[in-house]
Amino acid sequence: MIVSQDNYFYVLIARFLNALKCIRFWREGFVIFFFGSMGVWLPVFFGWIGYTSIFDPKTVFTFGIATMVMILEARIFMSPEDDNKYSKFTLLVVFLGSIFAVLAYFKSITITTTDPESAISWVQRGLLITGIVWLYNVINKSEYDPTLMTGTLGGDI
Repeated sequence: MIVSQDNYFYVLIARFLNALKCIRFWREGFVIFFFGSMGVWLPVFFGWIGYTSIFDPKTVFTFGIATMVMILEARIFMSPEDDNKYSKFTLLVVFLGSIFAVLAYFKSITITTTDPESAISWVQRGLLITGIVWLYNVINKSEYDPTLMTGTLGGDI
């Protein structure tokens, strides 16, 4: 598979723009961040006793760790055909991002009783990192590669 340009930032931005046009990208994001986080927002929505904030460190910790493990597992066991450009660098970014997100979630749990305001801030940082890592992982797949040069018979060259 030959792509017209092989610049890292060009490929990254082109994959991102192509992903935004793909229903698969939106479907995966909706499933992970809406259905996957139901244990975070549903108790608050229904007003269950003991659940006052969607940024409760105990519930977000579970969602965050599970989501980061799923993202990391998908990247580690990804076949070479699924990401044919910069796959080692993407794995490094996803791995480091996962570590930072887990540390943010863990920090929020450890300070939740002594400093609830800071705990919520750490939860928000963890969620932001999780979202960025998920986005970076998803757009770095070959299926979102920039437009390939097409041969005269209609095949990719």
